[in-house]
Amino acid sequence: MDGFTLDALMRRDKHVAPLFEGVFAADTLPRRLHKCPALLICNTDPLSKPGTHWLAFFIDKHGVGEYWDSYGMPPIVSHHKNFLKRLCKKWTYNHTSLQAIDSKVCGEYCLLYLIHRAHGYTLHSFVHKLFTSYPLKNDEIVRTLFKPCLLGAHGNAVKCQERDSNPRIADLMSAALDHSAILTSLDTQCTEGLLSQDGDL
Repeated sequence: MDGFTLDALMRRDKHVAPLFEGVFAADTLPRRLHKCPALLICNTDPLSKPGTHWLAFFIDKHGVGEYWDSYGMPPIVSHHKNFLKRLCKKWTYNHTSLQAIDSKVCGEYCLLYLIHRAHGYTLHSFVHKLFTSYPLKNDEIVRTLFKPCLLGAHGNAVKCQERDSNPRIADLMSAALDHSAILTSLDTQCTEGLLSQDGDL
């Protein structure tokens, strides 16, 4: 998923948009935040490169940070480490690897993580109540939840490309992304035991 789409989808939710600082290349992370809590999406690549992997940051109102990588890795890019040191009193990271190594849904994982944090869910509940120990199944959960949303977003972008070869933000903003429906779906899966401890759907 490209940064343009990530930015547009993050700004559709009334709980998410006020906290969202934007989508950044590794070397363009802000020196300061407008306010906390704050949500950010960042790539592992600098602006001069095409982009490799999406990551996310959540910083709460007390200045405590979370670094989100769907592969469960700590920050290794110097820009990311410096950002956390500069703006967080302390920070932690997701230790659980969720995504299949060769899949391309890191952006969707970032969206789900930040939507959940903005709605008051903890990192622990997001990781352990929703996902399994099987990366391929986790990726399928993410794709299933976002499929209607992303079809809408990309469909509008394609129509716009056909019209003027330049997708416009207004088209993506009009996509039918319903974050409340996603959250309800996740809660239902957890409470009804559709995601069992052994990872079976």
